[in-house]
Amino acid sequence: MPIGGEEVASALRTGKLDAAFFVISPRAPIVREILAIPGARLLNIERAPAYALQHHFLTVLTLPEGAMDLRANLPRRQIALLAPAATLVVSEQFHPALAELLLTLARQIHGEPGLFEQAGDFPSPKFLDFPISDAAKRFFNSGPPLLQRYLPFWAADLIDRLKIIPLPLITLVYPLFKLVPPTYDWRMRSRINR
Repeated sequence: MPIGGEEVASALRTGKLDAAFFVISPRAPIVREILAIPGARLLNIERAPAYALQHHFLTVLTLPEGAMDLRANLPRRQIALLAPAATLVVSEQFHPALAELLLTLARQIHGEPGLFEQAGDFPSPKFLDFPISDAAKRFFNSGPPLLQRYLPFWAADLIDRLKIIPLPLITLVYPLFKLVPPTYDWRMRSRINR
């Protein structure tokens, strides 16, 4: 059934559903709510390592006994789970500056450690099924752009765009500077001659 959230919890409570699959944080409120339903339990995936070998985007996770709730001892035994890799995907037309901003925000929001993930595990260039953009490569190799570390996004992007302007200006102004000394000499000579 293509349902989620509270609908799943009520369907499990009333017996309309026998099982539900979630791609969600184990600390999400809906998980705790469903585990509180009498008779509901987490499914231990016996062949989890085999699935992970067949599909490189899956990772085997072990949920220790009591990890969800120490007082209620949930789960009551160690559970093997499968976790898919979360992937951020944008089209080729997506602006590189916005891609870097998206990665910066994802790192700020999801960078903290969790029940299964270490600090900084998301976003990551691992387990990708899509080619990684140049902006994302730069981000993962050297972090956010220097200007975005110290300035608001709009100011950093404006300066980044304006850095192209000096090159044409220099090509126009340089010949004018070459004219200044001969013009100065000519003016001085004309004054002397007068």
